[in-house]
Amino acid sequence: MTGFSASIKSKAVTPKDNWRTIRENAVINIKFDLDTHSCANLTVWKIDNYPKPVEPYTTSTGAELGNPLDVNSWFQIWPLVSSMYKIVFCPEKFHCENVGVSGNSVGYWRLALQANPKAFVFKRDKRIGMEIV
Repeated sequence: MTGFSASIKSKAVTPKDNWRTIRENAVINIKFDLDTHSCANLTVWKIDNYPKPVEPYTTSTGAELGNPLDVNSWFQIWPLVSSMYKIVFCPEKFHCENVGVSGNSVGYWRLALQANPKAFVFKRDKRIGMEIV
């Protein structure tokens, strides 16, 4: 998995946060912006099967946007180096795990909870902007 590009939107889990700005270390939901509405209800990231002992814990979609009780969809963006960031999954206040890349023997790659984080670069998509939910 060398290159990855997608338009994403985020929503703060706590309403007091400014939803127009993605702040480092704020608890957010991550949502893909799709051109089609056929999968519109399956665009919010979550961690599968957490905390059941099934590793690696992989990311998928299908969480509910803005649900403060759905801890499987609580992520944060932390600085890594320079203009790069990492995404961490934070189901508890003082417990966060890196989102990295996990592969298998047939070359199928997924984002999953890993010791080594995947580096991300964020930029504003001028065609979409920020969504106010």
